[in-house]
Amino acid sequence: MSNPTMAPTAPLPDMAVPFPPRRPPDIDQIERDAMDWALELLALRPGIQQRLHTEVDTVLRGAPATHTDLPRLALTERIITEALRLYSPGWFVTRTVTEDTHLGKYSLPAGTSVAYSPYLIHHRPDLYANPETFAPDRWNPRHPQPPPGPLRTGSGTETA
Repeated sequence: MSNPTMAPTAPLPDMAVPFPPRRPPDIDQIERDAMDWALELLALRPGIQQRLHTEVDTVLRGAPATHTDLPRLALTERIITEALRLYSPGWFVTRTVTEDTHLGKYSLPAGTSVAYSPYLIHHRPDLYANPETFAPDRWNPRHPQPPPGPLRTGSGTETA
């Protein structure tokens, strides 16, 4: 009699194709994830969502957005910036210093590895009032400014 709680003992079929090596997500995936977070945050805040609809309806008037429309979509930009602050696509980033420089009181010679966490920086209460709160208007130029936007981590050497 077999034990029903045990896994079957039949051999696994031969795998013709090995699993591909892990690779970092592509830029398109990072952009999709950022948009997913922004939409979820909006879904939970109907007042901000209504303001966004009003801005889009006023600026675009039913037309698709173009590059020239972006400066007039200020709330849209603040929503995306705040979503990136709360849910940074890079939680831990490393960079290599390419030339001798200083970071605050520290001297960093070329070749030094630097590691930081955008997530931890973006959630520091000494830098952001109510850091766990989705507050796109913290980026409104008419209000006192927090540090200059979420850290852009980018991919590889393109952005830092």
